[in-house]
Amino acid sequence: MDNVRLKLTHFVSIIILIAFSFNVNATLIVVEASGTGTYKDFVTNRTLNDAVITQTWMFDTDDVPAESYGGTSTTKATHLLTNDWITATISVNGGIVGDESSVLDEPVDHAQDIIVLWDDWGGWDQYKIESYGDDYSGEYDSFFSTAYFRDYIDNVIIGLEVAQSFDWVTNHTSDIAVGHAFWYDRNDSAYNPYARVDYNITSMRSYVANVPEPSSLVLFMVGVIGVGIRRRQARGIRNRA
Repeated sequence: MDNVRLKLTHFVSIIILIAFSFNVNATLIVVEASGTGTYKDFVTNRTLNDAVITQTWMFDTDDVPAESYGGTSTTKATHLLTNDWITATISVNGGIVGDESSVLDEPVDHAQDIIVLWDDWGGWDQYKIESYGDDYSGEYDSFFSTAYFRDYIDNVIIGLEVAQSFDWVTNHTSDIAVGHAFWYDRNDSAYNPYARVDYNITSMRSYVANVPEPSSLVLFMVGVIGVGIRRRQARGIRNRA
């Protein structure tokens, strides 16, 4: 029994170290845009009109680059860095047709991911997100996914915090919102397209991903271990009987 307890203590210690090795201040943000538009598959030469298109992006607040312009401005900010800090997925009519991780079959060599915020800049609110990656080391696969909305009347964007949550829907004639994605084979100066989506966005939102806290992970693992020990003890009692 003492040996079992010792093993449990060691295992719990390892789980705690693993769980808290993740930065507890990190926050995963999900941005999602949906609307209707056109999907073009250049490989099969198939076009879908009036397709329901959803683009999803995810980034960690620990990876967000510093504000690159805006300075003392309280109305505009751009966060731009030439590395892969935003990931993207695209679905058409409910099926995933583009996932950045699978489109780029090699590690990203070049990227220019960006988030732009306007908070009542000349009366406009804007949120723009772009995820871009080039895989120059393999088949030269490239991927680009972007969307933005501009709203003149509603106060959707509050401040310039990148991690803020919002829920935007088009409801005024002055509203502008479009989405676009393109993945292709870039071989030197030649561009061989795989597929493309273009659509008008009807809704766009940002929210915090539901990720278990390290303490919750620890409690869950301890519970699993406890159940295992209970069953082991029960088997031992049955065997002795």
